[in-house]
Amino acid sequence: MLLRRIMFLFVTAVAGFFAAGSIAADRPVEAPTATERFVLAGTVVKVVDGDTLDVRLPGKRKLERVRLLGIDAPQLGPLECFGIEARAEAGKLAQGKRVRLIGDRTQAMRDRYQRLLAYVVLPNGTDLGQSLIRRGFGKVFLVGRPFSRVNPYREAQRRARGVPLGLWSGCGSGGGGGIATTTTALPPLPPPGTTSRPTTTAGTTPGPTTTAQTTLPAPATTSTTPATTTPSPTTTAMTTTTPTTTAVTTTPTTTSTTTTITTTTTTPLPPAAPPPIVVSGRGDTVETVTLAANRPVVVSGEHNGSSNFIVRLVGPSDTFGQLLFNEIGGYQGETAWPDAKAISYKLAVQADGAWSIRLTQPVPTPDAIPIPGTVQGQGDKVVAIRATSTMQATVTGSNTGSSNFIVRMYGYGSTAGYWQLVFNEIGPYQGQRLVSIPAGPYLLHVLSNGNWSIGFAR
Repeated sequence: MLLRRIMFLFVTAVAGFFAAGSIAADRPVEAPTATERFVLAGTVVKVVDGDTLDVRLPGKRKLERVRLLGIDAPQLGPLECFGIEARAEAGKLAQGKRVRLIGDRTQAMRDRYQRLLAYVVLPNGTDLGQSLIRRGFGKVFLVGRPFSRVNPYREAQRRARGVPLGLWSGCGSGGGGGIATTTTALPPLPPPGTTSRPTTTAGTTPGPTTTAQTTLPAPATTSTTPATTTPSPTTTAMTTTTPTTTAVTTTPTTTSTTTTITTTTTTPLPPAAPPPIVVSGRGDTVETVTLAANRPVVVSGEHNGSSNFIVRLVGPSDTFGQLLFNEIGGYQGETAWPDAKAISYKLAVQADGAWSIRLTQPVPTPDAIPIPGTVQGQGDKVVAIRATSTMQATVTGSNTGSSNFIVRMYGYGSTAGYWQLVFNEIGPYQGQRLVSIPAGPYLLHVLSNGNWSIGFAR
């Protein structure tokens, strides 16, 4: 009897282990409530996208891939509208944090990809999924039965959609069948080193031509007139004078005249960059700024407060506008927006301290860093670079920071319309990408909270 009871307990324990997908082997941090399937503690090692995390659980060598319950965030592959921003926001809130993973008894423990389905609770008690939905970085997501937190999630979505925030403002309507995707076409480019300017070709140059001319002046001629004497009526004798002819011969002379014409080709100067716009203040403020051209804008921001520093550039027909900065506490860095227009915008600033914003619209210059080559820096930066020729570039990136490492390239001038996401990582990173880069000028936009290096090689 004792042996049968031991065997029964053993079989039950093994069955429970596999049914729980190996999660039951971890000691819960607290007892689950009536609606909770499990409660575990772990550390977020990587943010895969806006709704997926890799979490290290105590005593387990393999990372646990966690799919946030109740939220669907824009994807990165293929890239969907607001996918980069959603991942960046999730990384800002959760990367490296000690979190609680809470299962829901109304839902399965794992999805078809064997990802653990859980609510993720941050150290301050905030529900990560609900927070992302409230800020417009995701939508409520139902599979089968409603999950237990569906009502507060729906309320968060209603508020975000009503403002609207995030994907509800920048991705069409944001509702219905999905999230709009963005496709960027590369414009045709002139051959490397070609500049549009007047050219002079031997034998085909319009305008004055140089010719050796021979001028023959008209010959000088002397006419001979006979001299005649008429006798007076009273004279009986008549005298006759025989006419004489004098021939004068003039030899024509030939004069050769050569004229030299010097043609000067003037290279047109590039358009000058408009003067920078500098706005400063303290606390929450809305200012009007007018951009001068339809080309990228580079924005430098500085904040001396201890709370939110959120800056948006809102056009006349926008509701949410372009998010420039979304930081907490003291900050100093740069960002870029490639789609700025020559119109007036509202600069909406949320801050609890003194701040300063500087907006510039750069033009291509010979001083840009040439690539192939290496660009290095620290923190959020925008750097002007110039591809000396069209290339399939191997781009090597390294980052020592603990938060987002996002690298983009924006074309301007002769490469206007080019947009490329090169790296989108979180935390320390070392790796390579293959990127097609036409010849011409670019803005290299790097987001990092550490030291970074970007190398370009053929």
